[in-house]
Amino acid sequence: LQANRDGRVADALELFLQAHREDPTDGRVALSAGNMHLKQGNVAAAREFYGKVLSQEMQEERVVVMARLKLLEIDEREEKAAKAAEVTAKEAAAKEAVVAQEAAAAKAKATASQAKQAAADRRRSSVDAAVAAATGHVGRAGPRGARVRAAGGRCARGTRVPPAWRAGELD
Repeated sequence: LQANRDGRVADALELFLQAHREDPTDGRVALSAGNMHLKQGNVAAAREFYGKVLSQEMQEERVVVMARLKLLEIDEREEKAAKAAEVTAKEAAAKEAVVAQEAAAAKAKATASQAKQAAADRRRSSVDAAVAAATGHVGRAGPRGARVRAAGGRCARGTRVPPAWRAGELD
């Protein structure tokens, strides 16, 4: 008992196991060994020792009651752990669904952006083709110069552009 009070659970367990081997009918020793196993997290071994206490007929009533209470405590812990695991699994599934939704939304947005860019590129190339057909050539100024020439020497904001652009010398 002193080893347990000092916090040396492993030493206390060894001593209780030794005492149990010497007198397997002592319910107090079996109860204490079960308690030490429980403190170490070994639930199966604790259940075994509490079961030994309950299976022996000549035990003190207090020891039997304590063993039953410990078994109930173990059952409650396991039930709470199972519920917590279930809640955690549900939360993880919900988070996974949100992440999948966000990924799908991002993919759809990227696809829409690509489609919009492709449409803009097609419009630009059709305007350039129309300008080239109307003027006979695009010239060294490239597509931007062609658009400027088609706009009468004005850029998209309506300001005049350098004559070199209109002449097709620069881009």
